[in-house]
Amino acid sequence: MSQPKIKHRVGEPVALKILDKEMVLKHKMAEQIKREIATMKLITHPNVVRLYEVMGSKTKIFIVLEFVTGGELFDKIPENMLSDAYSNLKVSDFGLSAVSQQVREDGLLHTTCGTTNYAAPEVLNDRGYDRATADLWSCGVILFVLLAGYLPFDDSNLFELVQEG
Repeated sequence: MSQPKIKHRVGEPVALKILDKEMVLKHKMAEQIKREIATMKLITHPNVVRLYEVMGSKTKIFIVLEFVTGGELFDKIPENMLSDAYSNLKVSDFGLSAVSQQVREDGLLHTTCGTTNYAAPEVLNDRGYDRATADLWSCGVILFVLLAGYLPFDDSNLFELVQEG
């Protein structure tokens, strides 16, 4: 039994992925492309791009997809995160950082530092903090932004943002 095709409204924009058959064969990607198409035909979910149609000519494969207007998540991820030639992520900005030489007698850092939206509450309350725990908080905020596309804690009023709740 074949899968029913997902209908889209006439006049609705679509995205067109065009693959060159010669290049697909040259790079031995035929099986990968077939798997991608088969998988996309099986998935119907609001958070997955819909596959409407697959067509072919002598030289091209045309994959008709849902047109998504929001852009790549890559354009929305946290600043100061770079990728090297091997796709390894690298943190690039330490302008607002604290170092171990700033640890006081109580064993805690007391330097308020970092970008407010990413800083742990204890960094902002100026009562001392453990740097590893505070860094873990910041990594959690970065992960949240990568997954959700927005900051978990944000306010146009800086005073309101840092108020304990």
